[in-house]
Amino acid sequence: MKVLAIHRGLGYGKDALLTFLAWFFRQSGGRTMIDHVALDNEKGQQILRSLGFEENTDRLDVCMMFMTKQMFIAKYGRSKLLQGISWRRSLS
Repeated sequence: MKVLAIHRGLGYGKDALLTFLAWFFRQSGGRTMIDHVALDNEKGQQILRSLGFEENTDRLDVCMMFMTKQMFIAKYGRSKLLQGISWRRSLS
């Protein structure tokens, strides 16, 4: 996900990614989201960590970040932030 430089730091990327993750896990049935981030992209890694992603240290050429559906539910549940998403009954 890219945000124009003039709009960075305003939370748009975080909000968009969080909304996408909610859709991915709740609507499309996704189980694990993986993102490969350049080793020198510390800001990108920091944003993903702040959203609840963890690092898989198996790869040395990139920073491989991941979040499972269970991790997402544990962190966000049915929070107010995501009220606009149509939640599925089954969270398994």
